[in-house]
Amino acid sequence: WRTSLSGELRSPVPTADSVYVQDSTGEIRVLARTDGSTEWSTKLALRSMTGITIADDGVFVGTDEQLLRYE
Repeated sequence: WRTSLSGELRSPVPTADSVYVQDSTGEIRVLARTDGSTEWSTKLALRSMTGITIADDGVFVGTDEQLLRYE
């Protein structure tokens, strides 16, 4: 499968069932590994300074002002 992103892709993070992707526009999407369909997405209000980290059932992203956690 293939999917289009709004901006340049940052390092994807695969899990057993999904692939977490972030692009240069600040959009984060969770894609199904089986077919690439979007399971969840959000747009960061602040510029991301780090990639995506997955731990303790949360998705963590660092911006230039704060650390964000999504469930």
